[in-house]
Amino acid sequence: MSSMMNMKNTTNHRSTALRRMARRRALAAFAVLGALLPGCASIGGGDDAEDAGPVVATIDGREVRQGEVDAWIKNDWFAGLSEEPMQLYQIRRAGLDGVIDDALIAKAANAAGLSEDDYLEREVAILGPVTGEEVDGFYARNRDRIQPPQSLEVLRPRIREFLESDRAVRVKNRLREHAEIEVLMEAPPPPPVVRKTVPSGGAGRGPADAPVTIVEFSDYECAFCGRAEATLKQVDALYPGQLRFVYRHLPLDFHDNAMPAARAAICAGAQSRFWDYHDRLFANQRALAPPQLLQYADELGLDGAAFRSCYEDPATQAQVENDMAIARQLGASATPTFFINGIELRGAQPLQAFQEIIDRELAAAAGAQ
Repeated sequence: MSSMMNMKNTTNHRSTALRRMARRRALAAFAVLGALLPGCASIGGGDDAEDAGPVVATIDGREVRQGEVDAWIKNDWFAGLSEEPMQLYQIRRAGLDGVIDDALIAKAANAAGLSEDDYLEREVAILGPVTGEEVDGFYARNRDRIQPPQSLEVLRPRIREFLESDRAVRVKNRLREHAEIEVLMEAPPPPPVVRKTVPSGGAGRGPADAPVTIVEFSDYECAFCGRAEATLKQVDALYPGQLRFVYRHLPLDFHDNAMPAARAAICAGAQSRFWDYHDRLFANQRALAPPQLLQYADELGLDGAAFRSCYEDPATQAQVENDMAIARQLGASATPTFFINGIELRGAQPLQAFQEIIDRELAAAAGAQ
């Protein structure tokens, strides 16, 4: 009897854990944001919050109200977000997905004569356990996106947990395919575009009259800046003749060789070889000590004496520090930070993030003609 009870408790614990993992996936995008927020207020109303607010969805004819969604996401993570309409919408939209999934599971479990936990446990079991091959395959497909790089053995438990939670998501997606769901929640209008005026300067390439200028504040020793270089090359290829790129220096103080590399790049630019030298530095991010910087200058056929004189010139250091001061004025403290026609874009963003801004700017430029 005791053994049977223990088995039942273990089963319930596993199924409840599956539901919790699926819930965490719905809100994972906001976990980092929430960890930074002060205070302990929550979005939801009182005990009757589920009856409040407008209808935001219907599930097989059943109305879902905003208060029900707010009650579902009620957590200290979301304190203070009521003044951020887009963030609040995104959280509520994720919460609505959770409400929909819970309602569909409850309906299916009732039809099967099972508890919600037992139903989900049964459906996940039908899909079978996560195999080692699945874990290996997931790691192989995503290895290049993992920053900082980590081995499969280190990540194996986390990958397995993710794939286990994905089993529950697959069950829920199947239920959605057979339900009539109408989402009525509307996103707020996008915030106005904020442009910052970036003072002139830096090394540039591309037409001086290009409709779009991308100014990058970067650090040659920064791994994310290295990743962004590949994306910028894709961007350049997609918009031939329409973009101007400008590089500004923002060496971070915890990168020992970033400042020397910035000075060396300026000196290569003084001999009209900035971009060649720039590419050489990003191709050798782990080899940026001063002797290697001189070696790259020699390999490119630069005038060694002139390069060394420039490298030691206090004016070169001052030029880097001027870029750093401009970055601070613009609020750019991390690398890479981009300003696309003055619109800020932070980090090693995917190609799509650049395209969205560039396409909008090109359309605006075409409309103004």
